[in-house]
Amino acid sequence: MQDDEILALSIARLVAAQVEGRLKAVQILAAYRRRAEVIDRACNAITCAVPEAEAWAAACDAFIAAHGAPMGPLHGVPCSIKDHYAMKGLPSTMGERAIQRAQRKKGGMRQDSLAVLALQRAGAVPFCKTAMSQRGQTWGGGSPVHGDTLNPWDTLRTAGGSSAGEGALVGAGGSVF
Repeated sequence: MQDDEILALSIARLVAAQVEGRLKAVQILAAYRRRAEVIDRACNAITCAVPEAEAWAAACDAFIAAHGAPMGPLHGVPCSIKDHYAMKGLPSTMGERAIQRAQRKKGGMRQDSLAVLALQRAGAVPFCKTAMSQRGQTWGGGSPVHGDTLNPWDTLRTAGGSSAGEGALVGAGGSVF
């Protein structure tokens, strides 16, 4: 399948295509990563990539091969994670410089948030973290740490609010959810 065909599939169809052997989780992840990179270059939506994402997608493929069934309702579906949520080994700055400095000293978060763990247990593959406004307390889509996140449909405007990175990325098809 071509990227545009993969990106057009619903969550249920992405999972079904894997179970039927028409798609691999690593293919789906690659398509979403390529789209996310395009969106990020235009909008500044992503704070960092998740280095383990490809290994997690490969584990999803191995699970299907071994069991013939998905590991959960989000099996092999790539998703983005708002900077607000902790992911082990990655920064979670909430758009604030003081938190960013502390995260650099610690080498990222010590553990995953419950939301991230729940997504992974359902089979989702987190592949990037997204920008947010400083502590989620402004209407704009920017922060001192990551700069402004722009609207993907009109880059003269902000994506707005604390979920600016998520809004820009999901809104422009760079993440399923």
